[in-house]
Amino acid sequence: MSYFLGHRRTNRALWRRLPRMAGFVARLVVAQESLLFQPQRPRRATPADLALPWEPVRLGAIDGWWIAGEPRGP
Repeated sequence: MSYFLGHRRTNRALWRRLPRMAGFVARLVVAQESLLFQPQRPRRATPADLALPWEPVRLGAIDGWWIAGEPRGP
């Protein structure tokens, strides 16, 4: 059976499903800004404020901190 005429599971014609699919795509286009992670808060503290040894790390566009853990026993 052709996909244009109907899907195997629904037996509904494609032209009947198009408005719902178009609505989904329109919602994605409108909401695309909110779907991306956009951090905007400034850093209020660093690990140094808690007396932890740390090093700044940059991985591409991501900034982070390397905080070494305590060594484990044998």
